[in-house]
Amino acid sequence: MEKRIYLCGFMGSGKTTVGEVLAKKIGYPFVDLDVYIEQAEGRSIPDIFAQDGEAYFRTQEARYLREMPVCGGAVVSTGGGTLLREENAAFAQESGVVVFLDVPFDVCWSRIYTGRVEDRPLAAARTREELKLLYEKRRDVYLQAARVVVDGNDTPYRVADRICDRFLV
Repeated sequence: MEKRIYLCGFMGSGKTTVGEVLAKKIGYPFVDLDVYIEQAEGRSIPDIFAQDGEAYFRTQEARYLREMPVCGGAVVSTGGGTLLREENAAFAQESGVVVFLDVPFDVCWSRIYTGRVEDRPLAAARTREELKLLYEKRRDVYLQAARVVVDGNDTPYRVADRICDRFLV
């Protein structure tokens, strides 16, 4: 398989961690879209949100998703909101395989708040109840966009193995 593998899921679902493990396992390069955006913009995502707002960030996110300089196969960790734009979901579906890391909200919540919440502008600005509503809304989008749905509530190695078992063997 020489296509890209796009990992999607809510913040805290393990997209970056699983993506790094999966990429190593199958010998593909790994790209974290958020890190790529930060490097291209020369500033952090919280700074982008604070200085230019979410609409600007989403526009740039769509641009950089298409401009990533990766030839052939790659594992790409998308941002939690990347596939909310239909054109981004369509691009990912056409240029690769979208894999949804399905993780219960309570697990995502605990992962978000054991990390650096200030690095997640959408989480820092919301209550637990507001985040749960956002999770439920986005989960439907992820399910519609994904060709493969994987239980992501496990170690990164087991989740990567599940992804391989589903369509890379």
